[in-house]
Amino acid sequence: MAKIPKPRFNLKKPQSKSETLIYLIFRYRGQKLRYSTQLTIRPNEWDFEAQRPLERERRPDLWAIRRQLDEYAGFAKTIYIEHDYGAISMEDFKVQLD
Repeated sequence: MAKIPKPRFNLKKPQSKSETLIYLIFRYRGQKLRYSTQLTIRPNEWDFEAQRPLERERRPDLWAIRRQLDEYAGFAKTIYIEHDYGAISMEDFKVQLD
């Protein structure tokens, strides 16, 4: 059996000086799901390697963003597994995430 795909998170505009959207990227069965989390962050507060917000003492809301991203990742994996390991269309996947 194949591995379960790993959800990833990318910034919409990684070179931006202001806040930018965070996208969930989930690749499965030759498809690429790109879903806006509606969460925003400044690129200088983002760990590009870990694909999560940096841990900053002065910004406790970054912990909330990290927790929400972890929830999105869990939801994506759950949807993938519950629909016969990826036998779901992109549109239906997005509806399930909403």
